[in-house]
Amino acid sequence: MSSTGKFLELLDDYVADESSSSERVELLHMVRSGEHQELLERHITATFNSNRIEGPVLSTRQKEEILQNIFAEARLAAPVIAMGQKKGRIWRWAAAAAIFVAVGAGLLWPYRTTNEGAIATRGGNTQPENKVAPGGYTATLTLGDGSVVELDNAKSNALPGQGNVQVTNNGQELVYTGTQNNNNIVYNKLSTPRGGQYRIVLPDGSKVWLNAASTLRFPIAFAGGERQVLLTGEAYFEVNSHPVASNRQQKTPFTVSVNGAKVRVLGTHFNVMAYDDEPAVKTTLLEGAVKIEGGQAESVLKPGQQAILRPGDHGIEVTKADTQAATAWKDGSFDFNGADIPTVMRQIARWYNVDVVYEKGLPPAKQFDGKISRESTIADFVKILETNGIHTRVEASARRIVVLN
Repeated sequence: MSSTGKFLELLDDYVADESSSSERVELLHMVRSGEHQELLERHITATFNSNRIEGPVLSTRQKEEILQNIFAEARLAAPVIAMGQKKGRIWRWAAAAAIFVAVGAGLLWPYRTTNEGAIATRGGNTQPENKVAPGGYTATLTLGDGSVVELDNAKSNALPGQGNVQVTNNGQELVYTGTQNNNNIVYNKLSTPRGGQYRIVLPDGSKVWLNAASTLRFPIAFAGGERQVLLTGEAYFEVNSHPVASNRQQKTPFTVSVNGAKVRVLGTHFNVMAYDDEPAVKTTLLEGAVKIEGGQAESVLKPGQQAILRPGDHGIEVTKADTQAATAWKDGSFDFNGADIPTVMRQIARWYNVDVVYEKGLPPAKQFDGKISRESTIADFVKILETNGIHTRVEASARRIVVLN
């Protein structure tokens, strides 16, 4: 295939949001080279005026804004995918036009400087907004004696020692080193509030990313025949299959206990989402193998699979996983793949530390696809929801979002 043909193929897939990560990188590299600039401009114009594409016919100004943002993204080399309602194949083309219009109009651009003075509400009116900032690195650590240490991004220090176990904090991550000097098992508890996240390196070298409104309870040193931790909320695990403490532990299983279920592994990468306000416990496997135990049922996952365990169910549902969406939070993004409004709003509530109120009950069922940076303000989210027919009112002083329809 010629360079021109390849460029057009990559561009079509990109606009339709069907390109892989490597294809996206390749396209942005070609755009940055400047070789296909005129072709890009002509193709964008032809695409959005073509009868084969479902979507609006754009003005010259809108097309210019589309091009400006494609070039901006190429310079940043950071894909920006806006949210839109999911309506099958036709939606993918229609949304592709709307996506870039939204970006050009300032509705979604995580890297821009936003106007924090007002946010859109029903009817296009505005209201003053006290900034509702996104979450950040903040947590509390409860030690074995019950004392509590506040952790945040502004602090980097060594924490009180616990026997032979040393704990260091760099403002984003705790690191445990050493071994216990007696047989009394001492537990610590790392807790993130709504609007917080943190990382921890456990005494066996395993790494855990803790999402907002979550708690991990763990021994300060693993002993006996099992490495066991207790989770509420959501966490991503990279389990060390060869713990550093002793050769005796090399085949010791690692167990995550959560909401009446257990996830057992030897060494693997996986995500567990088990918030009390979610309808199911979801375990998503990226590498290795895990065994899920819930009630009288058990199931072994392969990479790329997700186990779903709902309260009251007698079995475990295993499905193909969208691993990127399941772990996007760890990499600094929200990634919605067929998510309904309650699912979207629960994630917003946890990360921005706000309550969500439905003034007229749940709005009509809609599904959303899309990706947005977790560094975006609440105003960015509100504008996207408004664009897709979900009208809200932000009561910043009360840290509350009211869904109006």
